[in-house]
Amino acid sequence: MGGGSRARSDKSLVNVTWADFIQEGWGTAVDKGEAIANVDRFEIGFKGSAGTTNSFSIYAIGKYGTCDR
Repeated sequence: MGGGSRARSDKSLVNVTWADFIQEGWGTAVDKGEAIANVDRFEIGFKGSAGTTNSFSIYAIGKYGTCDR
């Protein structure tokens, strides 16, 4: 995601728009509007140095602004 770090130490609600997603240069480049219109799944990738670890949990994914805390 673009827009800087959204790291949290507690359970927080984070709304993310499609505009926040970016393609990092791997894979075949696609038009974002066309990709969004045809999305059936998405993958989350993380940048970092080899050997570093962290963890996170996703409690819900839903239409923008509709997930509860």
